Amino acid sequence: MHIPHLLQKSLLTGVLSLSFLASTVAQEISLLASETGIIIGTSLALGDGQFTMSIPSIINQDIWKPVKPEVKVIDDNNLILNYPNGAEIKVSIAGTKIALSYANIPAEATRILMGFSINREAYQGSKFSFKEDALTPFPEEDTRRILFEGKAKVFTIVDPAGVGLAISGPDRKHTLTNKGPEGWSQFGYMFSYVLADHPGQSEFSLEFSPASGR
Repeated sequence: MHIPHLLQKSLLTGVLSLSFLASTVAQEISLLASETGIIIGTSLALGDGQFTMSIPSIINQDIWKPVKPEVKVIDDNNLILNYPNGAEIKVSIAGTKIALSYANIPAEATRILMGFSINREAYQGSKFSFKEDALTPFPEEDTRRILFEGKAKVFTIVDPAGVGLAISGPDRKHTLTNKGPEGWSQFGYMFSYVLADHPGQSEFSLEFSPASGR
C-alpha cells in the first residue's frame, strides 16, 4: 500500500514525538522529605530505582564523628533539622531541587555531609562520572576501595539500559567507594559541603535531573 509522502512524514513525526515523550516520562524524578532523609524516586534499573539521600550531618574539625540532628518533618517538601551544637538546617524541596539553608553553625564545624548507598546491581554494567567526564563502569571486584575522591559540581550514575540520574550543585568534595562506610554493604556515595569554601553564604542547593548514556 502506497502511503503519501506527507502522511509518512506525519506518522514519523508522531512516532518520534511519542518516543521522546515516553523517554521523558520514563526518566521522571520525584523527591520526598522523610525522617530518614530525602527519598529520590527514579526509573533506574538499580533495585527499585529509589535512593535515600541521608539527613545532613555536621562534621567538626577533622574528627570523623558526624553531629546528627533532631528531625522535624513539616510536610512532604520541608524538613527542619536542629543539632545539639545549636546549628539549624532547613531543607526545602521544589520540583527536582533541594535547597538547604543553615544558621548558627559553630566555628568548629568544617562541613556538611550527605550521601546514599547504591544497590549491588551497580556491579552489573552500570556506570558513573564526575565533572561531566566520560562515564566509567563500576568495578566488578568486591574489594573495598575509593573510586573517586575530589571536587566536582556534577555526579552522574547510569544503569545498563542507559537511564541515569545526575546530581548537580556547588563545587564540593565527593567520595564514591566500593562497599561504602560502615553500615553500607554496597557502593557508597557521599559529598561534603566545605563551609570554608563558601564564606558569607548560608545556603546551597542540589538539582536532580535525568541523564543518559551507554
